[in-house]
Amino acid sequence: MKDYVLLVNLGTPNDISKKSVGKFLRQFLSDYRVINLNRIARSLLVNGIIVPFRTNKSFKMYQEIWTDRGSELMFNSEDICSKLQDKLGDEFEVELAMRYQKPSLNEVLERIRTKNPQSISIIPLFPQYASCTTGSIFEEIMKIISKWTIIPSLKFVSSYHDHDLYIDSIVAKLKGIDLKDYDYFLFSYHSLPLSQLQDIDNYYSCNCARAEEQGAHKLCYKCQAEQTSRLIAQKLNIKKEDYTICYQSRFSKNWLSPFTDKLLEELPSRSKKSVLLFSPSFITDCVETKLELEIEYKELFIKSGGQKFTVVEAVNSSDKFIDCLHSIINQ
Repeated sequence: MKDYVLLVNLGTPNDISKKSVGKFLRQFLSDYRVINLNRIARSLLVNGIIVPFRTNKSFKMYQEIWTDRGSELMFNSEDICSKLQDKLGDEFEVELAMRYQKPSLNEVLERIRTKNPQSISIIPLFPQYASCTTGSIFEEIMKIISKWTIIPSLKFVSSYHDHDLYIDSIVAKLKGIDLKDYDYFLFSYHSLPLSQLQDIDNYYSCNCARAEEQGAHKLCYKCQAEQTSRLIAQKLNIKKEDYTICYQSRFSKNWLSPFTDKLLEELPSRSKKSVLLFSPSFITDCVETKLELEIEYKELFIKSGGQKFTVVEAVNSSDKFIDCLHSIINQ
């Protein structure tokens, strides 16, 4: 009997084709934790409006950043899995699955089941907890494992947004970057609908600015984003007045704000023309970092009068981040 570690990321199209992109979007957006409408309304919205109209746009986005190794999210996740296996040695067996598309949770967990595991540690590649990411992963895994005759010991890692080694892994990515070259800093996180925050994270009753000292609302996404940003700023001696926490990749105005793109349009008029941007909610580089931030948002900032814009690379399979996962597993 062996101990297993299961790393789980969001997922990506299996190949660079419109059919594959459409299939990924349909599966992703059909999850009720992603679009929390009733089943009929969600199906009509996803299959009748979003997928038919968004597939072509998403296909072009993936085309622009697709590499010889395929999707950055996929190969960076594979590299994390491989390096963590080397770090853990024979004591553990490390597997990688995607919440949507391949390798699917079903097929990976079935492979683990046939090997009679003693325990499984489940670690989503999302540092901050959100119902539509970590929550969805946990729910799907519990549905699958609940049907097993023999259920091994399970460890679910809900978040590691404030883990010292996770913070260190982000700071380590600044090698070659001089903070003195920038007059302002942004911490950009993936946004969420306000309705999800209200329903799930107690957003409207959570005093995120004081949650660290109060020890309350530990799974509030906004609160965790605030904590992560605060810890990075402290490590780098960035003053509170010199940075803003913001949110990207929104679908409507009723999402968590302030919005990253709107801030980038405004900053040059406030004499903030050199910006360094962190994206701490993304462990692996993906469409949101390589295209949205590094290309689209950079163009927006320069067009608005900015002069220097740099995005700090995601931690990916860096040694520091592997150390972080190793520490979480051995706690």
